[in-house]
Amino acid sequence: MASVDHDPKSFIISLLRIKNDQAATQRRYWRTQRGWNSTLAMLHAVRDFFVCTKEVGKIAWEAEMLCEATRITVNQKPPGGCYPNGEYYSSKQVNEAFFDEKTKLMEKSTASKPDSDEPDVFEQLEQEDWEVDEN
Repeated sequence: MASVDHDPKSFIISLLRIKNDQAATQRRYWRTQRGWNSTLAMLHAVRDFFVCTKEVGKIAWEAEMLCEATRITVNQKPPGGCYPNGEYYSSKQVNEAFFDEKTKLMEKSTASKPDSDEPDVFEQLEQEDWEVDEN
């Protein structure tokens, strides 16, 4: 690291951002099922370093994690507003048909789902049989 004028932080940042083929090949599994466990181990090591050393590090880490959790939650929230474009039902618009079995089944089958093709965080965490990749 010293020979290329890097301290540990700048080395890690460079490793993550470098565009050459060899680095890309080594990182290719980091964001996949195959490499996710070892990626989490790396993230946990960073977390443990910050949380276990100084109170200021713990506070900064928790603030950053809260920011990330908020960003994820906002991106995954269902659409707002009244049904059918949103998840809200106005009691003024509810009538007898609302309680009809056929209507309930239709509503259940058309319940909103995330627009994104990416699975949400909870779906990713529930997946089992993840292989560990040391890369």
